Amino acid sequence: MSARKSKACTSGCRTKDHKTWGECMRSKNLRVAPNLSETNVQRAWDKELDSYESAVRQGVQPSGTKQHQIDAAMKEAEASA
Repeated sequence: MSARKSKACTSGCRTKDHKTWGECMRSKNLRVAPNLSETNVQRAWDKELDSYESAVRQGVQPSGTKQHQIDAAMKEAEASA
């Protein structure tokens, strides 16, 4: 008796024996995540976090980690100094 071929599998499935399409996809161990190394998003995020760390080391506590929040906190600290 031969194994029954599943209609739920993807066209590239080697075994064609999965009960659902999701089971077939999970069996491929795919990792779905944005590739941040090809964009400037990661670089901008790292720069903001470096700026935040620098501000905290100087004794300033910004209201958030976004660059505009860090800049506002630094200006306020300079004005009160």
